[in-house]
Amino acid sequence: MKKLVILAHPSSLGTARKLAMAYLESAQLAGHETELIDLYHEPHQDYLRFESIKNPETDPYQAGYHTKIKWADEISFFMPLWWMSPPAIMKNFMDVNFNSGFAFRYHHGRPIGLLKGRQARTFMTCDSPKIFYQLMLMPFRTVWNLTLHFCGLKALNFTLYDRVRSRSQAEIATWLRKTAELNKQ
Repeated sequence: MKKLVILAHPSSLGTARKLAMAYLESAQLAGHETELIDLYHEPHQDYLRFESIKNPETDPYQAGYHTKIKWADEISFFMPLWWMSPPAIMKNFMDVNFNSGFAFRYHHGRPIGLLKGRQARTFMTCDSPKIFYQLMLMPFRTVWNLTLHFCGLKALNFTLYDRVRSRSQAEIATWLRKTAELNKQ
């Protein structure tokens, strides 16, 4: 299986980054082909402009991302939850690269997902207790999964790791192990 990880965490010490690296390493050990897009370390960041929605032109960087997305059987997103949403860099990446004509198109007014046959996983970290996010996160989770579905992706999971800063190293090690074990399924 070909696995693409899209990571949006600026810190080398961030739990979302550690989870992504554990997932990638275990995928490689399981014999999967892997690729990482580390948004905070990419050489170029394109920002969505209205003109690009009406007149989409694919630049070389976007073409490279499109190639990686099309290559993947599974796309996994790792990010912190900031202000009840993904970091702006992840939202921008989605807006720019999961665009009309590549990830979806309209046929007789109905959306057609163009990334069918691929699956997606979502992993988020946060500092508050999970109970707080049960209701508060529901709208974001719904919109996120609908966006993936809109593009033809099958959402396998949406995992939230809560109270990150108050967790022990042992608890975080358990998260890393459980996330890595998903590659054995």
